[in-house]
Amino acid sequence: MILTPKGVGFTWNVAQGDRVTAGDVIGQVDLKQLEDYDQTTAVVLTNTFDYEEVSIDLDDDQHLIQVKGGK
Repeated sequence: MILTPKGVGFTWNVAQGDRVTAGDVIGQVDLKQLEDYDQTTAVVLTNTFDYEEVSIDLDDDQHLIQVKGGK
């Protein structure tokens, strides 16, 4: 069963159609308000072949995915 908090705990800094660039904060999550929900998040990389190197650092809470040498 999938439960959704219906927007509770989420604050969005952009709207649909806005242009964003690397480093822009697109939204924030108040995890305290989501304590009763599973906080597992899937991360899907669809263009890894576009980069010379893709690495994942589970200990870096600011930069989970690092890419080098983009086409």
